[in-house]
Amino acid sequence: MGYQTADLTSPLGLLRVEIEPAGKIHTLTICASSDVSLLQSGATTGTSLQPVRQQLERYFEGGLQTFDLPIDFSGYSPFALKVLQRLLTVPYGTTVSYGRLAVMAGHPGAARAVGRVVGANRTPILIPCHRVVGSNGDLVGYSATGGVVTKRWLLDFENS
Repeated sequence: MGYQTADLTSPLGLLRVEIEPAGKIHTLTICASSDVSLLQSGATTGTSLQPVRQQLERYFEGGLQTFDLPIDFSGYSPFALKVLQRLLTVPYGTTVSYGRLAVMAGHPGAARAVGRVVGANRTPILIPCHRVVGSNGDLVGYSATGGVVTKRWLLDFENS
């Protein structure tokens, strides 16, 4: 049995969500409008897709600040898991530096390693990697489609 997928529209464009057979969200991809392969591939529907669809819609309407969705953390190292779990505690509308996130995860001095973990996050928005900034507050990258422009949009949206 494969993943269930859903294509959702958002202010950022198409979002593709993949849910593994046990019902946990495996990936959330922010798709470029020119990504014809995703736009034309269609998507299945299923009962496990309704909560993610509803929560993402509420988030983009400004009515949801914390997601309550099961996320598939399989395949992440223990270090990555700790970083991502700490990242989930960063409040809506705030930011944290890579260095501070390293301290929160119990690994002071591991800011670069934290950056690699954040850059490999399979579920942006749900695990709010857009809230991680450089030590001086600069936006120093975003691995999702749109890069720093998308990161800036999400931060501005959360602060509006």
